[in-house]
Amino acid sequence: MWGETSDLIIPIGLDADLNEAMRECVRGAIELLTDAGIDRAHAYAYLSAAGDFAVSQVVDRVCGVHGGIRKADLVELLESD
Repeated sequence: MWGETSDLIIPIGLDADLNEAMRECVRGAIELLTDAGIDRAHAYAYLSAAGDFAVSQVVDRVCGVHGGIRKADLVELLESD
């Protein structure tokens, strides 16, 4: 699951367990990047260095985590491959 703004692609993870919501968000981010043509190792490296993740909610039964992948970074990553 993901959303989008003019500048960002936003992977989203939802689960009753906050840790699993984070895992789901990261898995989604990796999938977005690899589907765009970036190899898995570079996707992990990018997320480690430039990925921005935050807790969206923990109040209700479902916890949420969202990330931010800058579209400008995605263009640069694709050009460097």
